[in-house]
Amino acid sequence: MERYKFARRRYFQWVKERSGRMGVISIVSGIVFALYFAFQPAYRLPLWQIAGWILLGWLSWTLLEYLIHRFLFHFPAKRPFMRFIRFALHGVHHEHPSQTIFLPFTIRLALFALAFYGLWCWLEQHALSYFVGILVGALGYLLMHYIAHHERYPHWFPRLAKHHLLHHCRFPEHAFGVSTRFWDWWFGTMPPREVEIRPRIQQKYYLRTKDLRRQIFPGKATGCF
Repeated sequence: MERYKFARRRYFQWVKERSGRMGVISIVSGIVFALYFAFQPAYRLPLWQIAGWILLGWLSWTLLEYLIHRFLFHFPAKRPFMRFIRFALHGVHHEHPSQTIFLPFTIRLALFALAFYGLWCWLEQHALSYFVGILVGALGYLLMHYIAHHERYPHWFPRLAKHHLLHHCRFPEHAFGVSTRFWDWWFGTMPPREVEIRPRIQQKYYLRTKDLRRQIFPGKATGCF
């Protein structure tokens, strides 16, 4: 058990980053890159097909986001090692919801590169537009997740922000969507609408501006559970 706790602390120290800036830059760069080649004569499709593949890619991302969050990040775990795996995948975020924790940039880049290669082998020139939609969805997820966890911005998307807050603080088996609530509605995992979260709990949940400026990770967990 002590080794398990030590591994959790070491993992949190490894996974944290100073900001998600590189994540946004890498995704935007990928969108520009894919769009540039999508409009080249050798790969160009009719405009309506490009728009359709982009929309399909975005929908695919939102569904994948929901399924991964529900079935991979929240899988049942009884043994300490499996609980550590769940913690490494997602539990660290639930224990430190106010911290800017992101998957390390190199891992993100490798995953996106593998995804694009697989799509190209499968869809060929259609993969460019489809991958743009996936990246747009990933960018929307990254920005929405940041907005939902920052005290200054939840009023921009109040329903989505409250939806994610309820997942953290009251209903961990509901509200798995971050960038959209559609799949929670479709699969019946919407949380009750009338539930409110006390301001004291919200203070533990939000990333405060001074914390963002300092980018210092306190050792004490600030989870809402």
